[in-house]
Amino acid sequence: MARRAMPALSAAVLLGLGRSAGDAATRRLSVLVAEADPSRREMLRAALAGAGEQARCVATWEALLGELSRNAVDAVLLSLELPHAGGLAAARTLRAWPAPVRALPLLGLHGGRTRVQERDWRDAGFDALLAWPGCLDGVPALVRQQVVRLTPAEPLDAQHRAELRAELGPEALAARDLAALREAGALLAQLAEAADAVAAREAAEALAAACASIGASAAAAAARAAARHFPPATNALMGALAEAGAAIRFEGRARR
Repeated sequence: MARRAMPALSAAVLLGLGRSAGDAATRRLSVLVAEADPSRREMLRAALAGAGEQARCVATWEALLGELSRNAVDAVLLSLELPHAGGLAAARTLRAWPAPVRALPLLGLHGGRTRVQERDWRDAGFDALLAWPGCLDGVPALVRQQVVRLTPAEPLDAQHRAELRAELGPEALAARDLAALREAGALLAQLAEAADAVAAREAAEALAAACASIGASAAAAAARAAARHFPPATNALMGALAEAGAAIRFEGRARR
């Protein structure tokens, strides 16, 4: 079946506006449920609402596309029996959409009439597949699990940064940021050149401490992960450090 052109994404979707702020592990999630059967749709809505989540429910493929183009959500729960969605092909269609939609956690729901091989649904682009009706009680937890797993860590710990700013003031914090980032850069070079596991672990742990001292939480976590392996994988750590530096520079410009 020929597909119509996908609708353009709104500014709210592109900027992530309208979703709850905070950590993916604890904030209220907005979940888009696409299910044609009214009783299933209501049970899914009630299960998610009972867990404190916000459920947006649609009954057609066209309504699903409309919601995704207009409103930012945290995850999509999509029935493989949704009319005109194309079953597994629906995931391929959504994954072909621009970011951030293509990166959303996508959970499939099927009624168990036919067996769906894990390789097939994963290849299509689903992150998980739930079998009805046995999945109902576990839906909120599984949605949360996928959102946490797939949400990139924020480069900076906003609360820690606010506490540092209140304690030190903007100028002293800027000086600490510069010193910590320079120290982290030097330690990264030591880590990459470490001759043995002990030297690598010491450099990685010192690097994690330097990052944590300025609230660069994602880089600190990447450094702690690098400390557990030899030779250490430094690509993710380099990326996290670059993101932390960029976020700190943006933060400084935004406060001028």
